[in-house]
Amino acid sequence: MFGMASKGALCLLTWSALPEVIFLAGLPLIIFVVIGAAVRVGSAVCFIESVASRWLAVMLMSVAGSAVPLGLGFGLNSSAPTGLPSERSVEGVVLGTVGTGAGVIATIALVSLVMRAMPQIESTLSSFGRHSNHIFLSHIIFTAGIRVALTVTGVDSSAFHLVVGLLIGVAGPLAVERLARTYAPLLFSPPWRKAST
Repeated sequence: MFGMASKGALCLLTWSALPEVIFLAGLPLIIFVVIGAAVRVGSAVCFIESVASRWLAVMLMSVAGSAVPLGLGFGLNSSAPTGLPSERSVEGVVLGTVGTGAGVIATIALVSLVMRAMPQIESTLSSFGRHSNHIFLSHIIFTAGIRVALTVTGVDSSAFHLVVGLLIGVAGPLAVERLARTYAPLLFSPPWRKAST
């Protein structure tokens, strides 16, 4: 319990405070990683299945809840987790934290609804979930690279950038992980543990 509380405090203390400090800019998001790691997969699946009929309402409330802190049309002063320190305020940190948490809940709700509505893609989404760490660790190389390539070639459509960046940002890390299993097994796994399958 103390560990969770200390990580929550670290999250709030570093929210929008260290955007340009290498290796520390992501500290505000650590609480969400810890909560995700603490929730057992079986428990999460049981919970989602037991309340799946209510997920649409939860998702809509979460989207509405995240829209307010993000100041969409409301002019509120919310701070992004890796925003600029000059924009940091108590109100901004609170609204940013609530908005980020609501966005996480909205994402979980959306995925659970999609999986119930289209069970045939459940294995694909589950595979993405199992490889989320690989995607998280190496997506930026691919998304930044494709963004630069598209910009240089004159493609300025935001929708095109979003779709292509998302596809490349997921497919690239999955390809790297597959290659790493054969040629560099320690890339994503510590030496005392076999590379994940």
